[in-house]
Amino acid sequence: MKKSSRIPVLILLLLAISFSGCAAKETAAGPDEIVLSFILDTPDEVYQIAVEYWAGDVFCGGVAQSHANGSRFTKNESHSFLFDPSMFPDGIVPESMKIAVMLSDSLEHLDIDSLAARVGFCDPCETGWFSVSAGTVYHFSLNGSFADGFSITADA
Repeated sequence: MKKSSRIPVLILLLLAISFSGCAAKETAAGPDEIVLSFILDTPDEVYQIAVEYWAGDVFCGGVAQSHANGSRFTKNESHSFLFDPSMFPDGIVPESMKIAVMLSDSLEHLDIDSLAARVGFCDPCETGWFSVSAGTVYHFSLNGSFADGFSITADA
């Protein structure tokens, strides 16, 4: 095999590994980024995690995560969301933010319109405003069930 023909194979192999649905190591925050890391503590089957976020009283948007292979999240699996300056007003990581986290027990609502309308997701559990600093990872626990509702707790 010629050297040049190995490069596409290596790239495909790396992509397959990164989208395999395996639990990943915690995402580190770069110097201009923040990371929100969630541990899921529920007996229920969860297939999607969505996060809406605000900065300076401004709704900035939402992000969602599911396994590429369609598998459910496992209990105590870590899920990280990376936020860079481009995701905030004026391209600057804010001094404080708040989040609302929603979970889904199916993969039926993967489109942006469903997320925006909160179709197929549980009621959101929200944090109050919390201080953030670029280059930092913030840890949260999500506890509860679809029947009783979920709560979010900041971990020390």
